[in-house]
Formats: sequence, structure tokens, C-alpha cells
Amino acid sequence: MNRRVAVILLVGIAVLGSIAYYVTVNPEAAGEATPTSLYDPGSSTSSTLWTIDSTQVTSVTVSDAINGATFSASLDESGKWIVTQPRKGEADPNTMSIVASTLASLSINRTITETASLADFGLAAPDYAIEVKQNDGKVFRATIGQKAVTGSAYYVLPEGATNAVLVSSSSLDPVLGLAASPPIVTPTPPVTPETLEPLPTLPSPGTPSP
Repeated sequence: MNRRVAVILLVGIAVLGSIAYYVTVNPEAAGEATPTSLYDPGSSTSSTLWTIDSTQVTSVTVSDAINGATFSASLDESGKWIVTQPRKGEADPNTMSIVASTLASLSINRTITETASLADFGLAAPDYAIEVKQNDGKVFRATIGQKAVTGSAYYVLPEGATNAVLVSSSSLDPVLGLAASPPIVTPTPPVTPETLEPLPTLPSPGTPSP
């Protein structure tokens, strides 16, 4: 190997080393875009829609623009869930506990980073809106648009977010259905003398049976 060939090889190695270093400190130069962080107030690493504490939820409101109905329920001073819309009544506590847990655990399947109009996802005039309040004063809101083509997720826009996200329809459907089917407990009618069935009349001891 003559001296000229050796110099060319050394120059080539130096160039390759420089390229490798540049790609290492600038990953976008290699076509690897920096991931978009998921929307989650207070946490940049969680994949949940909100940072809701299900044990602190005091109010849930679901607006259904499709059916023109609204569901609203809140905890009273005694700790009972009371429905105020679409009609008044005591809410089933087990159902409301499940609703609170569901809202706290809604997971983001995907964040939409492509440039598009909100109208493309049904979010310019959303079909549903959700509002959740906690006893610490925090309020969480989101609007829900149309379903994705597969039908397995809704396009959702949390308040304060700039990008729509996809959330599982199997998780959202029970919550969105509250306005159409509110979980109001049917009161048990009180027992009164008028509601008791009369006892059968027994023959007197001195009267022989026929």
C-alpha cells in the first residue's frame, strides 16, 4: 500500500466518523422524528387521557348532541350520587363508581400528529362533550367526535390540547350512553297496611269443616 492510498483511507475513515457523530446528536437527520408527547396535564410520560383521581370525582356531565340530551350527576353532602339531568333521582352508586374509574383510566391509543382540520374528525361540531370535576377544584373537559374507520375508537380532543387523540370506543360508549340511559335507582315503595295482602280467613274452632 503506497502513501497516497493510505491517506485516502484515513480521510474516508474521518468522514465516516464525522457522519456517525452528527447522526448521533441529531437523530432527526436520520429520519427519526422526535415522538410527540401524549396530552396529559401534569405528566408527559403517561398514556392516559387525564390525570383524574377516581376517588376524588364529585361531578360528571355528559352532553349528547346526537340525541339532544345531557346527563349530569354530582355527590351530595351525604355522599350519595344525585342525578339532576335528564331527570332528577338518586344514581346507582355502583354504576357511578364504575363511571369514575373508567374516566380516570381512559387510555390514548394514538395521538394524531398529521396536519388536518378538526372537522375531518367530527370535532368542529362534536357529537359529545364530557366534563369531570374533582373535590380539589380541578375540572377536566373533552369533546368527542366521530369514530375511526375501524369503529374501535373515537376521535377525542381534551381541553387545552392541540392534537386529537384516539380513545377506545369500548371504554367510552358506556359513559357516552349515560345521557340516553341515566342510572337512576327506582325507589322501592314503602310498605303500608294498604299494600299488605290480607290473610285468608280461617274457620272458627267451633265450626266443623264441610
